Formats: sequence, structure tokens, C-alpha cells
Amino acid sequence: MKRKRVVVMGFMGSMPIAGVIWQHIHYIVGLQRLRHDVYYIEDSARLPYNPETFEVTDEFDYAAKVLSRLAGEFDFKNRWAFCARYLPGNPTAGLSLKKIRQLYREADAILNVCGTQEFNDDLLVSDRILYVESDPGVEQIKIDQGVKSTIEYLRRHRALFTFGENVGTKTFPVPTHGFKWLPTRQPVVTDLWKTKRTPSDVAVFTSVANWSTSGLKDISWRGQKYLWSKSREFLRFISAPKRAGETFELATNIEHTATHRKFERNGWRLRCPLQMSV
Repeated sequence: MKRKRVVVMGFMGSMPIAGVIWQHIHYIVGLQRLRHDVYYIEDSARLPYNPETFEVTDEFDYAAKVLSRLAGEFDFKNRWAFCARYLPGNPTAGLSLKKIRQLYREADAILNVCGTQEFNDDLLVSDRILYVESDPGVEQIKIDQGVKSTIEYLRRHRALFTFGENVGTKTFPVPTHGFKWLPTRQPVVTDLWKTKRTPSDVAVFTSVANWSTSGLKDISWRGQKYLWSKSREFLRFISAPKRAGETFELATNIEHTATHRKFERNGWRLRCPLQMSV
């Protein structure tokens, strides 16, 4: 395979929580393992989130610290950048703005992971931007509803990829209106999960999740409302610990007292997720 220069774009610096970080790291490391020349860039007008102070501000010191640490750990040191498009002069951490612009011009492919990257004049010099959709259904519904901003945004990409393997097939109910969606899957570098440590006698099955988005990202289509939150679907599996005969520990923020107690009655151990995910 011919070595390519690939830019991965995402939001793991501005939203530095465990699931978001791991999703991006698998792309970076996976492409490195395929012998490609890989860079990571965040170039956004969105304000970053600091999970230690629980604040969204225009300061990007924490985001830069996170990206620098990850770059050292996963071998993309001197190959990352955070550009604060929301500040005058577009200041950066990591690579300079000049280098960012050069990468946009020269990259063989630019991966817009999760479709979170806004466009700007610098980025739009490239005609090799690939949209990677991790939450299928939403954009297809917006297209069907004629949302102009979504349609224009997607059309600026060279190709559209989605985790929804049925999108565009007869089994997918939402019309695609001429948009070609290519199926893909989340890359997983399996040895990142390997350890030489054996499980302790008190090891349990664990997960961490945000319980509710308060309806902010719910979407309706043809009379049916689709929820973004995990809460309703998670309740279908509330009896899992009893059925499996194992201990399940869930780090999440269930604020409803009755629901919290219902999980505990079914054998779940519940923990606060805030510090565990940072």
C-alpha cells in the first residue's frame, strides 16, 4: 500500500472525555499501523470544555495539554494542532497555522470524524474531505426534511461514510435523496485493550455513560420521535446482573431517585462518572 498523508479531524481536545478520546485514537493509531503519515487537527470555532472545572470557556490550555499528552503516548508528537478559530488571529497550540494550511493543501485525505468539523476558507482548499458519520439517522432525516444547512454541508465532502450499514438499502426507511452513503465501521486497534495483568477476584463488568441529554438532540420524523439519550433503552437491560449472576458497575448520572433505586435493586453498582471519564 502506498503511504498517504492523512489528517484526522475531530473534537477529543475540546470534549476530552473517555469515549470521545478512544474513538479518535483508534483512527490515528490504526492509520499509523497501515504505515500512513498521520496528523490530528482540531480547527474549530466551538469553545472547548474543561471536565475538571466543568466549564466551557475560550481558554484552550486544557485542550492543548490533553492533546500533547495523547500525542506523546500514541506516537503523534509534533503532528497535532488545536486552532482556536473563535479568537482573533486564530491562535494555535501544537502546529502553527501555517503548517495547518499546508496540511490542508497537501493531505491525500482529511477525515471529518463524527462530522464535527466546521468548514473555513483554509480547510476548503481541499477537495479530499471525507465525512465519517458515527450516529446514523440524524443527517438522513434532516436531508429528507430539506434542512438546507445540512444538505450544503454534506455536499462539500468528497465522500460520505456512515456506521449505518443499512443506510441507502431497502431496509432503511429514510430516503437518501441522491446522497451516496458508504458503509464503514469504527476501527478498533485490539492490542490497545490487551494487558498482562490477570483480573482480580473482585473484578466486575463496567461501563460509563451519560444517562440523559435532556431532549436537546432528540429528532422527530414523520410523526415518530427518536431519542438521543440512552436512558429509555438502557432500562430494557436492567435485569442483566441478576440473569448473568455477575456484578455490573455503571458510572452514570441517574438523577431520578426511583430509577436509581430500581437499578440498585437489580444488582447494579452505580458510581459518579465525572472523575472516571476525565
